[in-house]
Amino acid sequence: MLVILTPQGVTDATATAKHLAEYATSTGKPVIASWVGGKDVQEGRNVLRQAGIPCFEYPDLAVRMWNYLVKYGRTIADLTKNETLSSKDLVPAGAKDAAMAIMKEAYDAKRSYLTEYESKKVLEAYGIKICATEVAFTPEEAAQKAKEIGFPVVVKIHSETITHKSDVGGVKVNLKTEEEVIAVYKDMEQRIGRPGFLGVTVQAMIDLKGSEVIIGMNRDPQYGPVLVFGAGGVLVEIFKDSALAIPPLNLEEAKATIEKTKIYKALKGFRGEPAVDLQGLAETLVKFSYLISDLKIVKELDINPLLAKTDAVIALDARVIISFDEMQGAMCYEE
Repeated sequence: MLVILTPQGVTDATATAKHLAEYATSTGKPVIASWVGGKDVQEGRNVLRQAGIPCFEYPDLAVRMWNYLVKYGRTIADLTKNETLSSKDLVPAGAKDAAMAIMKEAYDAKRSYLTEYESKKVLEAYGIKICATEVAFTPEEAAQKAKEIGFPVVVKIHSETITHKSDVGGVKVNLKTEEEVIAVYKDMEQRIGRPGFLGVTVQAMIDLKGSEVIIGMNRDPQYGPVLVFGAGGVLVEIFKDSALAIPPLNLEEAKATIEKTKIYKALKGFRGEPAVDLQGLAETLVKFSYLISDLKIVKELDINPLLAKTDAVIALDARVIISFDEMQGAMCYEE
């Protein structure tokens, strides 16, 4: 309920405020007030505020605050929906333990950044589909891995310190022979060198027909993990198209998050292009949301790009940063 008082010659602003304060709590509904009139009605505003009723000098500000209240109420309602809407069953059994084991290896090595391979394995533990990826530490091993995966392949630098692989020429695509793989391995090893270069990852070459999106998270010290979804790929910082959500999500919340973005128009089919697998994309958001809710040691996590195709949703690259403080706490708790 929004109550507005405007200055009138016969109006007692203070007495009106006292009457409102007396009856405001009887309805069970929130009350916001706007006492217009500057210093002449200041005493009335003080009465309302002392009674716990927000009172604003201008109606437009009161309306804006009311709108925030409505949005807040809807958010709380979404977060407390019936448990039957829970989508926890989309997450594989043992996901948390499997992911923790991977991150513990990085922690033991005193690394806060997981390698791309480790990051993808964390995603895979939560049922998020990744492209076939293998690590190789010699040119010959890389060629053998490529043969097993099947040509063409993508070769990327395997590093514990280099996160932006393209910036150092650490990504080569569409390699079609063992000889090409060996040559690329040797070139990266020579150009980049130790300690940045540890080897390479050999990955299946994925048909990129589809839409590139990003799923990411940051951990706010007060609110905890915040999920970000939007347009992805190399232009993510230019388009700045994103929607925020508080995890964990159920399927309905995941779909609503997707629909808030501009790229949703393309995802559902545009100018003759077919729609991507929106159900699979929503399920991926749900799995991701449980990952960042379960694993408090994850400080930052990005899947970029996440390729949404008509029949699949695949994580092509990922980056995980862990918190040493949270990891130490988790280790102490286990002990």
